[in-house]
Amino acid sequence: WKSQVGSLIPLDVSIQSERWPVEERIEQGPVRCYLTGTLNAHRDSQVWNLKGTLTAKELETPDLPLNPERLDLTLEADYRAGEDLVDLKHVVLKGLPVEVDGSGRISELSSRRWAEISTQMSPDWEAINARLPDKNSKVWGNRVALQFQAALNEEFWNTLRADLTTDPVGADWLGMRVEPTPLSAHWMNQGLTIDPIVTTLNKGKLVLRPRIETVADQQTLVRLGSDSHLAGAEVNDEVASQVLAYVAPVLRDATRVVGRVSIDLEDAVIPVSSATSQKLSVQGKAI
Repeated sequence: WKSQVGSLIPLDVSIQSERWPVEERIEQGPVRCYLTGTLNAHRDSQVWNLKGTLTAKELETPDLPLNPERLDLTLEADYRAGEDLVDLKHVVLKGLPVEVDGSGRISELSSRRWAEISTQMSPDWEAINARLPDKNSKVWGNRVALQFQAALNEEFWNTLRADLTTDPVGADWLGMRVEPTPLSAHWMNQGLTIDPIVTTLNKGKLVLRPRIETVADQQTLVRLGSDSHLAGAEVNDEVASQVLAYVAPVLRDATRVVGRVSIDLEDAVIPVSSATSQKLSVQGKAI
């Protein structure tokens, strides 16, 4: 029996017994690694049950923001040749700042390889906070859910549809505390959207309606317009000098600042891409 795994990942292998050792160098798309591990195969009628573990070492991911030293994958799957699909009964991925636990299926293996996957992710908030540029800032929360479907071929980005939702997430940043609130984002038709965010910032009401924009050279920006605002937030020296100074420059060197502030935005541009030439800019009124 010739394995269909080669159509999903670039491995030229065949199963000749119930124990299948894997030792392969992968160089495919944005990922290069040395893949090792063992898969155990058991055939029951027309179904091959696969269980095992794979480890990716010497990882090189130059086109991706993360570059872990290794990734560990544990999986249990059923390959149904007559139906031309793989049922992913349980998949666990470790090694990133988030542990991924998922399931789903990949159908139409002999053609477009259509994937429908659901995952629950457990972020390592301590590791994530260690990557933040401001060491006094932090984020916290619980689990993240991701569901996506796409063709696993050159049409991946054209066919990708994904929904990400979080349990309530909170943050401390530049003297501001954002109280925990759930977040939702969606990818469809090659575009990202973020649901409106309504929460509390320094005991004031914060409403954000972000829009994601892609400009020249594929630079990504988050834009906030007049439908985003802040009402009655407490302020201190750090908030005044690091945040409000963008709206009211006179506050840049202010000290012993106390009180509350409301902000009516006209336009705010927040660069996301690390190599972007676009600068952070904020236009609006602070009261």
